[in-house]
Amino acid sequence: MRWLRRGMLAVQLLVPGLVWAGPVHLAWNAVTGASSYNIYRSTTTGGPYTRQNDSPVMSPFYSDDNVDAGMTYFYVVTAVGSGNESGYSNELKVVAGKYDPTSAAETPAARTRPPVTARSGQLVVLSGTGWDPEDRSLTFSWSQVVGPTVPIIGANKPEAAFIAPQVTKDTLFAFTLTVTSSDGSVAFDTIYVAISF
Repeated sequence: MRWLRRGMLAVQLLVPGLVWAGPVHLAWNAVTGASSYNIYRSTTTGGPYTRQNDSPVMSPFYSDDNVDAGMTYFYVVTAVGSGNESGYSNELKVVAGKYDPTSAAETPAARTRPPVTARSGQLVVLSGTGWDPEDRSLTFSWSQVVGPTVPIIGANKPEAAFIAPQVTKDTLFAFTLTVTSSDGSVAFDTIYVAISF
């Protein structure tokens, strides 16, 4: 099975390299022939890695909510199919953030919900929020960063949407919410959406 080769699986982080306080969201493109995935983590580059999921992960994303602020983690993913497990994907380094909106000094914050799945033709709601510790006015802007381009409905609101397009295979989309305060400070967060074939 060719898809079992190492390097066929490329895992991506929603916010590269650093996450705010809260879960680490990982996403990757679905692998043809895979029925599930396993997620492994280490605190040192190159492992040894410990499996994080108790049961098979059926979608091409995973949220790890067992992280400590300020810690550095290294993630890899494997694909499972026909009783076989692939080699590790590329390794992804993540520094779990210390951000706490209740104690932030001067910057705004943005937050989206965890990754979602949908089918072609469905209305997919992109939910986000933003806040500013100084109570400055905020503007919102959604942009697409991964996947075939789709029109975003309400792109300048905290809650936007798009119609899931027809796809010929399971396809990953990503949308970034940018929150800008009236003084020009910017924060962002990204949501992944897996559209099923």
